Amino acid sequence: MRILEVCVGGCRWSIIKKALEAMEGRELNNSIVDSLIKALLDYSLKRVIPTYCPTS
Repeated sequence: MRILEVCVGGCRWSIIKKALEAMEGRELNNSIVDSLIKALLDYSLKRVIPTYCPTS
């Protein structure tokens, strides 16, 4: 939810990371931020396109 709140009008990866760190009050590892973004994208694609299957 926090990523969605930050990116209502679109944003960059670095803005997402800075916003999440500010909200958490600590530094986050890049891989954690990547995982959160990928999970959100995967979830939203599955909701929009139920038959979505990544090719990689």
